[in-house]
Amino acid sequence: MTFGDPPGNLWAAMRDVWIAGADMTRVGRLAEPLQDLMAVAAHAALRSADRERPDSIVVATMNPEEFLGDGNFASNVATHMGFANVPVIRVETATSSGAAAFYAGFAQIASGLAHTVLVVGGEKMTHLPTPKVSELIGRSLDPYERSYGTTMPAFAALVTRALMARHGVGERELAQVAVKNHANGARNPLAHFREEITLEMVLGSRMVADPLRLYHCCPISDGAAAIVLTAERATVRVAGIGQGTDALALRHRESLTSFRATQAAASAAFAMAGFGPERIDVAEIHDAFTPFELISLEDVGLFPPGKSAAATLDGETSLEGRLPINPSGGLKARGHPLAATGLAQIVECVWQLTGCVPRRQVQCSVALAQSIGGPGTNNWVTILESRPGMRSHAAPISGHPRSKPASRTPLQLIEHLPASRCPECRLVAAPPTRWCPRHPVEMTPTSVMGGGEVVSFTTLLSPPAGFRSPLHIALVDLVGGARLVCHGDKTQGLRIGSWVAIEAVGNVYYFSHLGT
Repeated sequence: MTFGDPPGNLWAAMRDVWIAGADMTRVGRLAEPLQDLMAVAAHAALRSADRERPDSIVVATMNPEEFLGDGNFASNVATHMGFANVPVIRVETATSSGAAAFYAGFAQIASGLAHTVLVVGGEKMTHLPTPKVSELIGRSLDPYERSYGTTMPAFAALVTRALMARHGVGERELAQVAVKNHANGARNPLAHFREEITLEMVLGSRMVADPLRLYHCCPISDGAAAIVLTAERATVRVAGIGQGTDALALRHRESLTSFRATQAAASAAFAMAGFGPERIDVAEIHDAFTPFELISLEDVGLFPPGKSAAATLDGETSLEGRLPINPSGGLKARGHPLAATGLAQIVECVWQLTGCVPRRQVQCSVALAQSIGGPGTNNWVTILESRPGMRSHAAPISGHPRSKPASRTPLQLIEHLPASRCPECRLVAAPPTRWCPRHPVEMTPTSVMGGGEVVSFTTLLSPPAGFRSPLHIALVDLVGGARLVCHGDKTQGLRIGSWVAIEAVGNVYYFSHLGT
């Protein structure tokens, strides 16, 4: 693979793009809703950038429609963060959605369309059974290959077996990637897995898809990450960014043991940067399965073909090695919350470049992040460089989201409902929200009367799965100012202007007609 000069003046007219702020939540099995996780990361990144409001927002989620049952997710998240009036788009390229969203934000700054862009990505999956999550992620594979029972682990196993047979990669090399990344994750307070493992533990773990074992595979994770991009000079500059693509079907690939999409992305990114892989000091590499790290190290040009496995076994890619790889713990240990992952990799690069992670800090001035979309069909490479002496606000702030209050007792007749109030515009929300949808400020807890006036209602005769027909729904203006959606046993006699009382059954509100 070669890296040429920028063609003509393709990038000469683009503005430099800088990273003003970066932050993320912890990663793992989290109780908080995805909207809260993304808002926590976003507001922390904005605080670290010393910004109150972006010009534009780019949201990355892979599949909230299936994972959560929520659509129109860009507006959903922007409203939840208090930026309902800020232009927002959503980007999706399967598991590389976060990196793709970063690219979209980069393009807005580079083209002059915006001065400050907030890029935020997240995913929440751990509330679903593992087979369901695997099935949903597997939908990014070729439909014909899925009809044979191919899952993402099966896809990776096919690639791994070819890698072992054709390039002599052994079980110990595959296992060492996991051992190294877990050792790094043990130093990361935000990581999903924070315990070290041994080669024997990896080689003794149960088989998932021969030859891949459990410890070769990344976990199912929840989490969110955010970046603030700006045209204003800061410590970290985006030196290069590139995208590469390939055929969806594995059977249509030129090679089973390399990802053409990564090679193309790396070539474009290094061409934009104006230098080659020899300048890279640290890298975050997509290791959803440990062999993917070995393949990707060669695809981006950090190691010659066939050399990454031995280099890993020899310790060259450890924190103390010649070229530290995945100091965050990688997808394998930090975790893999899908659309957050590409951004989490960039957050780690920013923190490394700005000296914000003392327990796993490496000496670096140029960092690389590589993200794989689905079965290697939409991949990204991003190159960052530090500019010493510039002002930086990129240090981590959030750590993790605050804990949520305990849920109320089921079947409790409520005289007052929990709510929240905006300290600026006095908007009241029930159920309570953390951020005002109109302003980027945190709401204060309050309560409202458990009764009010019906402003609209309907009876749905063909409700979605999980609901019985007929389904009665009302929109109620509560005494105290909040508006609430609730269910009822019937709408007979109900009119707009009718008064209703509210009863809670678990976390669902029901109305009872009191009269007009």
